Amino acid sequence: MNRQEYFEIGKQNSLPLRCPILNYCARRACTIYFNSDYARYSGSKNIAEALMEDGTLPNDYLKNKIDFQGEPTEWIGGRESFYVTHMCPEVNLFDSSNSIFPDTACVTGDYDRERRNEKSRVIKTQHYSECAEFNKYLFEKNIKPQTKKRRIPIAPKFKALLQKEINSKCPLCPNEDVGHFEIHHIDENPENNNLENLLMLCPTCHSKITKGDISIYTVRKTKRDLTG
Repeated sequence: MNRQEYFEIGKQNSLPLRCPILNYCARRACTIYFNSDYARYSGSKNIAEALMEDGTLPNDYLKNKIDFQGEPTEWIGGRESFYVTHMCPEVNLFDSSNSIFPDTACVTGDYDRERRNEKSRVIKTQHYSECAEFNKYLFEKNIKPQTKKRRIPIAPKFKALLQKEINSKCPLCPNEDVGHFEIHHIDENPENNNLENLLMLCPTCHSKITKGDISIYTVRKTKRDLTG
């Protein structure tokens, strides 16, 4: 499953393009820890400590952590030959620095250096909506599946307030030569035009949010910083 296929599943189910619990999901944290072999360099620290120390996880991770639901991530073998399962699909699909099955939403796969063909094999792919942790999040937040949202025009008054809020500069990058600004719905709901849900930014950063290169955590923190 590539990015286009992954995004299409989200659109068809009226879900955010990227998993909304990434920064607090134990499955993602564990997948990154295994994939990038943190144990070799941070053996005295547990998963949360190692990833919080280098900024991969936010400082409030432990307070808001969504723990494993069902089978945890499992790595069997070493670096020459291994089998890994129950991974977070978003790590392999979007996080190139921590991926061992790049550009695919792989949750189960294996590797054998001695194998002649297909040393790396993707055995199973999955969308984040199939993860037990995401469904636990929906249940606890009492979020029900919704029909496809329609985009409601944003009032000119709101646009003026948002541009004043960012002082006519993109809040996510140093680019000072922005031809026009775009407005991002922080909760990915185009019907929610409340000011606290809107962030004005440059088209490049808007695109990066859609692709997942800028995290939901960063977007929300930026909005909080702007509004005090």
